[in-house]
Amino acid sequence: MLHFRKTLLSVGFATLFGIFFFSGHSYGADDMVLIKGGCFDMGDTFGDGLPIEKPVHKVCVADYYIGEHEVTVGEFKEFVVHTDYKTEAETGEGCSTYHEKEDFWDLKRGTGWMSTGFKQTDLHPVVCVSWNDAQKFIEWKGAGYRLPTEAEWEYAARSGGKKEKWSGTNSEADLNQYAWYGISAYYKSYPVKQKKPNAIGLYDMTGNVREWVSYRNVTDYHKDSPENYTDKPVRGGSYGDGQRAVRVTFKSSEAQDVRNVFTGFRLARSFSR
Repeated sequence: MLHFRKTLLSVGFATLFGIFFFSGHSYGADDMVLIKGGCFDMGDTFGDGLPIEKPVHKVCVADYYIGEHEVTVGEFKEFVVHTDYKTEAETGEGCSTYHEKEDFWDLKRGTGWMSTGFKQTDLHPVVCVSWNDAQKFIEWKGAGYRLPTEAEWEYAARSGGKKEKWSGTNSEADLNQYAWYGISAYYKSYPVKQKKPNAIGLYDMTGNVREWVSYRNVTDYHKDSPENYTDKPVRGGSYGDGQRAVRVTFKSSEAQDVRNVFTGFRLARSFSR
């Protein structure tokens, strides 16, 4: 049985010996969608989730922008080229990935955002980046970019606060049209924007890779989610997760320096008139 440390309900099998290359096309982090704010019921509105997804509570968000897709390898490469930045995987003991001989998941030297264990192009979502790495990318981008709050993320994943179980659909039979997940994803990530978007034009909010988010600027959030909470939230599920773990309300958290082949991030930005 495979074990992936500190990740809830994950399933992971990887095709090892990855190859890294760049395609001729790229999407930019400026591909942002304006989300009209509002109030919604946040949490397990279907009643089949984990205790951490409860209780359902009313949350209101202001207008904001969010990336229509996750930050890509190509975008992260541009950041590294301009800054010579080294990720925590590169300066530390690598990225958490599958050790084939020992049959378990843990940090593996030599792995990182350029060497994940599966084939990548510059259109794949960047992974093997920690929350801290994401913050460094955001500092470089400037212009008010940030991670979305948990409330903003879930509101957007729900196509603007709708009662959706997965981003874009309530039908498990249709889930494959919207998400790379589980066995159907063959345990690897895929280029962004290959599946259907949800009703407000966002791709891969369910599946493909998990996404770092932030508690910051949440003024009406559940009392157990203080702004100074040391671990950071992760949302969205990944290609290695089953249908339950890619629901829009499913959540887990990781230490800020955790990096693995399942987790990336997307950008947000506050709206100002």
